[in-house]
Amino acid sequence: MRDITTDRRVRPYAVSIPMDDVETVDNGAYRAHVQGESRAVVYHVEAGQWFLLTPSDHGLVPAQPIRRCAQGLWEPVSGAGCGSPRLAADQWQCIDLPPLPILASDTSPLPRVIHYVWIGECGVPAGLLNKMLQSVQLCKDYRVLLHAHVQSQQGWKRLVAQFPSQSGVELVDLSDEAHFATLNAGPLGPFYRYFIGATGQNYGAASDILRVHLLHQYGGIYMDVDDVVSGAITRHPYAGPDDLLLNRMVSVERYDFHGYPNSNFACHAGNDVLAAMLDEMARRLGAETDLFDAPRPWRAANRAPTKVEYAEMQTYIRRIFRLTGPGLFNDMLRVNRPDYYWLERDLLNAYQRLSVSPTEPRVLVEDYFGRMHAAKAFYLPFSEPSFDVSIGHAHSWNPDVGISVSSFC
Repeated sequence: MRDITTDRRVRPYAVSIPMDDVETVDNGAYRAHVQGESRAVVYHVEAGQWFLLTPSDHGLVPAQPIRRCAQGLWEPVSGAGCGSPRLAADQWQCIDLPPLPILASDTSPLPRVIHYVWIGECGVPAGLLNKMLQSVQLCKDYRVLLHAHVQSQQGWKRLVAQFPSQSGVELVDLSDEAHFATLNAGPLGPFYRYFIGATGQNYGAASDILRVHLLHQYGGIYMDVDDVVSGAITRHPYAGPDDLLLNRMVSVERYDFHGYPNSNFACHAGNDVLAAMLDEMARRLGAETDLFDAPRPWRAANRAPTKVEYAEMQTYIRRIFRLTGPGLFNDMLRVNRPDYYWLERDLLNAYQRLSVSPTEPRVLVEDYFGRMHAAKAFYLPFSEPSFDVSIGHAHSWNPDVGISVSSFC
């Protein structure tokens, strides 16, 4: 396995601002005395120029350039006058910005294949089926595979009826795939069988294992059946060998989770981040021997849970998040790809450092933000309008206990 933990970001990225005769007020805004009046100003780094800020429908925007004409005084200048001699600056302010991710030099197009997983005998519920088929219609340039694990002819017939050839979805029987035997015989096999069995039944945890295994085998895009492609796809993702492409970060307060969802992501086959995830899943599950000693808790049907039942269910779900789900997914991303894990946070932090508010800039740095937004579009393509994926909320891993055990994934 290659070393994929190196922080591959540009360090440092700093901008220098000439501050002679520029006042910083309490809220951090810059002001200058222009023709006897204190005016809000912004510094444009690439232009090396201060500008007056003018109100618009989008907040304060840079308008006329200004230059220092005498001690403590500024004057507006025309475009032709911007380059004329002016007082040299002696006082400078340095602002450090979060590091820039460096895109891999050996990127290539991802396989145009979307992988779904379905486990269970009763077929896909109508609401999820409709969402899935709507998304498939927007993915005309992609081969769409539904990897299904059913254990009866009746269950398979239900899926065949739901996904005829004209649906655009190819049904794949997991038991016929060579890699599935390898998974079953490997260190994760016993845990996968536990999660699809009667005692530990949690098809969500089983699919956590499968999705990482499948994309490590095949590459392409994984999506949960309740995720929805929001519009026409206008940009097809590229990735380096060990890039894992993601959606936007989300927060789920009741499970104390903040991070990237593992419901949709993409990579090339053989991705070392996914290999590390599979190894860590096996290690964490192997250390949780008491998990397998008793049946899992269930949410009660037709009544509110008691405090004890609620606490047990919350503890169980957080545990699964950490062992196979988004908790583990994010832990391994932070360790293996620190270069872009905090990209959204860093981008917001940079805007906050260079702005008074979302509608009032202090400093404009087109190069920096252009490169940051390009990195965001590359590493988080499923948060972009060109391939936006809305994250579903089916929670099929947490059904009522009264539901038939074969009716959910």
